[in-house]
Amino acid sequence: MPSATAMFHEPLPSHETARGVMGSTLRCLAVLELLATPPFDYGLTQIAQVLGLAKATARRFLATLEAAGYVERDADQRRYRLASKSLVVGTAYLRRSPVYRAAYLHMQELARVAEVMVHLAVKEGDSVLFLCTVGQPGAVYLYADIGERRPVHATAMGKLLLALGPQAEAQRVLSGHLERFTRYTMTDPKVLAQELEMIRQKGYAVMYREIYEQLGAVAAPVRDSSGQAVAAICADVNADQLTPESELHYARILLETALRISAQLGYRPANPDLTILTTLGEPFLPRRLDGVPISRQPSLTSKKISSR
Repeated sequence: MPSATAMFHEPLPSHETARGVMGSTLRCLAVLELLATPPFDYGLTQIAQVLGLAKATARRFLATLEAAGYVERDADQRRYRLASKSLVVGTAYLRRSPVYRAAYLHMQELARVAEVMVHLAVKEGDSVLFLCTVGQPGAVYLYADIGERRPVHATAMGKLLLALGPQAEAQRVLSGHLERFTRYTMTDPKVLAQELEMIRQKGYAVMYREIYEQLGAVAAPVRDSSGQAVAAICADVNADQLTPESELHYARILLETALRISAQLGYRPANPDLTILTTLGEPFLPRRLDGVPISRQPSLTSKKISSR
């Protein structure tokens, strides 16, 4: 994952950057954002260096945030971390989120029935932002904290939301740097563009060892009343157990669950059953070797999916 230093490499504004925008406030908020990244506690010198601030300026920002209750210091008074008031403000996003409220109970049921770890996320810039994770004992354990970010090009939910979002946004990501996390990560823009087109055709996405070697995932879109994909849910699967047959099985139950969530947001497809049946077809797997798509084996796609 990107380091804190990499996330804050841009120079911070030192004065009013636009009418009505206070540069000093933006820089103070940048301190708060830094403390929300691993390792979650920082010394004064480290904060100043990462954000490109003078130590005296960083000290004033920290004193302001501490007085407001958003930041606290550890016992030896040398390192700063977020205080509980930051949690109150941060979780207000979920408390008012219709997507989160619509998805939570359905995610719990999916995790229970399928015995998988289920995630809910939205796209934010070049990342997917995790809103919720639920799981069951025995599920593939890759917990994602609320507020955690992962890159769009190396995650099932990220690729899905990128494919179903504005074309201009997809082109922006494709024209940028695609970081490699494993030998399966799609770092060639042409390969990723082909993947996005397949996702548009099929209506769901698959991640296979692209961010962690042992992890696979299948994702389905959550749509609002206009039909726009506003979020995604996914199931984590052990990569060794992700086969063409299991892919289609997970795709079907994820699409069904996503459709129920979408219905609570006002989405009304013309034919819900047909929507799911026509998006499956040939699976993504077997998919590629060393990040390059490999030929599919039609005999594998013809096998019937066993119900669980």
